[in-house]
Amino acid sequence: MQDLTRRTLAFWAVAEGVYALVVAFAVSVLVPWKTPWANALGLAYAALALAAVPGLARRRRWGWRLAVTGGIVGWTACVGVVGGLVASWAYLRSVYGDFGVGASIGALLAASGALQVLGLYPALKLCALLRREVRRDLGAGRGWVRFLVGISLVPLAVVLAVPLRFAPRPLAPVPPDARQQALDHLRAALEGRVRPETPALEGIPRGPGPLVVTAWERGRPALRVTSDQGDLAEAVRASADEIASSGPRPEARLQVDRVTALAPVASAADPVLALSVNPGVEGLWRQDRDPDLLVLPTDLLKKQVFGKTPLIPDIRELRLGMDVARARAAAHLEPRDRPIRVRTETWVEWEGQALPVTRGNTPLPASPGRVARWSQAAREGGAWLLQHQAEDGRFRYLYHPLSRLRDGRNRKVREYSVARHAGVVWVLGLLYEATGDPRCLAGARAGAAWLEAAMRTPCGPLGGACIASKPEVSFGTNAIAAVALIETYALAPDPELRTTVEGLLGLLMALQREDGEFHHGYDRTTGAIDPTARAMFASEEAALALVLAHRVLEEERYRVAARRALDHLTGPKYSDFLGHFIYGADVWTCLAAEEAYPRLQDPGWLDFCEGYARFLGRLQYEPGAWDNADFAGHYGFGALLFPQAPAAGGFGEAVTATAILARRTGQPAPELERQATLALDALVREQIRPDNAWMMPEPLLARGAVRRSPVEQEVRMDFVQHAVSALLRGIQLVGSVPEA
Repeated sequence: MQDLTRRTLAFWAVAEGVYALVVAFAVSVLVPWKTPWANALGLAYAALALAAVPGLARRRRWGWRLAVTGGIVGWTACVGVVGGLVASWAYLRSVYGDFGVGASIGALLAASGALQVLGLYPALKLCALLRREVRRDLGAGRGWVRFLVGISLVPLAVVLAVPLRFAPRPLAPVPPDARQQALDHLRAALEGRVRPETPALEGIPRGPGPLVVTAWERGRPALRVTSDQGDLAEAVRASADEIASSGPRPEARLQVDRVTALAPVASAADPVLALSVNPGVEGLWRQDRDPDLLVLPTDLLKKQVFGKTPLIPDIRELRLGMDVARARAAAHLEPRDRPIRVRTETWVEWEGQALPVTRGNTPLPASPGRVARWSQAAREGGAWLLQHQAEDGRFRYLYHPLSRLRDGRNRKVREYSVARHAGVVWVLGLLYEATGDPRCLAGARAGAAWLEAAMRTPCGPLGGACIASKPEVSFGTNAIAAVALIETYALAPDPELRTTVEGLLGLLMALQREDGEFHHGYDRTTGAIDPTARAMFASEEAALALVLAHRVLEEERYRVAARRALDHLTGPKYSDFLGHFIYGADVWTCLAAEEAYPRLQDPGWLDFCEGYARFLGRLQYEPGAWDNADFAGHYGFGALLFPQAPAAGGFGEAVTATAILARRTGQPAPELERQATLALDALVREQIRPDNAWMMPEPLLARGAVRRSPVEQEVRMDFVQHAVSALLRGIQLVGSVPEA
């Protein structure tokens, strides 16, 4: 036996012993015993490694065989895990296309981690023990080497096989003139008129599923017919015959769905099924393919089954996945049924036009121009807020446009958000300044009166005034309340309101530290300040309140306090190591910097906000960079999480304010103006309009609202607030924004 072989066996005898003890400790102590059989397998694997130690130490062939066997077991397990992760990568890409890039990358990163944790040691051991010289001394052949090479190719085979099995291959879309002829023919049948011919439909494949025609009335599918006859022309004529036999429905809106592709689901297991449907693009169908049980993409949107699982608890903006129980019920699926994914092409009628549908939304009309659209969208957003304001000045906190909500204001909210109420009051004031609409001023004054009624004076030993229902005072709530009341006072001066405003400002300034930052924790009963308490947006909102106070009340003390606050927020706030690489919740900081100009200005503030805006730009979906054109302009945290319209509103405020400040200081930033324009266009696209509200029971009550996302229809009052604020700032850029 050569010296090389002796040294190799001696080294790996020690390594196997250490490795066995580490694995045994990790499996028995660190890994929870939620699945006992998995822990038992881990301990058996550690025992196999430990059993090889004496044989390796004594340079016996059986010890070498045990060590190689253990290495092959470990490497095979690694290949299995990596193969599963790679299969997940390929499956998510097959389901979501470029929408699944983020999750796909996550799966590949996990696969690389599995290689290092599970495969590195077995790979190094096998490379050493299966060297030609060692095998020759121990009389072993090349069979094990061939086996290892073979199983190592498994992940590659998975990558090639999964897309072939699970990726849909949609048919070419129906031309616009053919879509229009189909709807004209169906509309004539719905109204009992003579049906026009459909020559453009001749020869177009119907698709691998039935043609589905739905007549919507008051937000519900009042009539649905399916046809699996012949080509698209025959299917449309057959559907029209069935519609005509049901009697006239002149008020209904027609929706046509053509199945363009079918693809299987990898598993009926809930976690797999939850991530197997592209929201708003795919529906579900039972494998028996009963046409009456086909669940369309719009059906799943109507039932609000998407965005149900938060990645991080209590952060609802980071949600993904489908509510499997509700989806199964819609498709009449048993727990063990594995459905088929259905990709459809959808179009809906509006004022005689056949509008294509993307995730339940219709395209914006070609006119008016961009800035006119922004102005109209801002006005309609304000009208929605006013329509949902109660007599006591409060606003409807939550609204679900796909449900019939006439009353029950805030039933699903444990506590009304005073901070968001104040934000709405502020924006109504801004809207009055921009439009002169007296309804906006009346709404702002009513909302401000409600805030005044909630005020406590004095607010504990520090004095001043505050809004607080508990001993602990929410600093952020009082800061944004100050913003709202200052704006209202500027529009409608009143001595009593000024006293209230000065009381609020007195509390904010009493809690300001020497370095310009603010204390966020204060107990009004004892006067105790908690220096460790921190709240998002609070210091930034306070800075804006002080800026507005100086502009409106024209007192030097507010100017000094505002400068100290902005200096801190744009500098020392990020003086720690991590602060050199990230930004936080700085929307209000940049709003304050823009509002401060020209009374207060500092080049460093603009530099900070431009850096923040460019940082946000890395999160923005660029037009043409994604298959999903409806994402353009939105901001997102990865490619699997659906972009949220509130991000386009909030971030859009900051970017637009920064672009305005840059232009006013003689340093225009065209790239930021473009970034702002993309976000504002995205907001207008997502706003509820008459043409995209056919699934809503009360479209007039929903008009002007901004939904969380196209597939999550929840509306919150601050979604609309931030959108209107961003749009109003965008209108100030009319001189530098080209018309559409």
